[in-house]
Amino acid sequence: MTVPDAMPRVRGHIGRLEQVLVNLINNARDAGASAIQIDGERAPDAAPPVVRLRVLDNGPGIPADVLPRLFVSFITTKPQGKGTGLGLRICRRIVEEMGGKISASNRPEDGACVEVMLPLRA
Repeated sequence: MTVPDAMPRVRGHIGRLEQVLVNLINNARDAGASAIQIDGERAPDAAPPVVRLRVLDNGPGIPADVLPRLFVSFITTKPQGKGTGLGLRICRRIVEEMGGKISASNRPEDGACVEVMLPLRA
């Protein structure tokens, strides 16, 4: 995990943010990633100011047909009986309740990146 020493505080609830990060890590592991990295920084060009958290993995990435619908209810890439398709939808709700945004993309070098943007605490 890479986080600068002077990371600003964000608006939200630590327990809920932990729930989001644990879910993202578990999803990366379940997708076949052998390496998962978490990093955080104050987004340099964002207005209003936000903290950007990223969960990066070296797995197979997210199928192109799933990527645009990833945070919708009942979307899953897991085998039948292994997932409900609600975890990422719940993550989106939690992040949005904290005033933030969540998105996902495929990394050019293989794997996926899930990005969480959270507003700074006033």
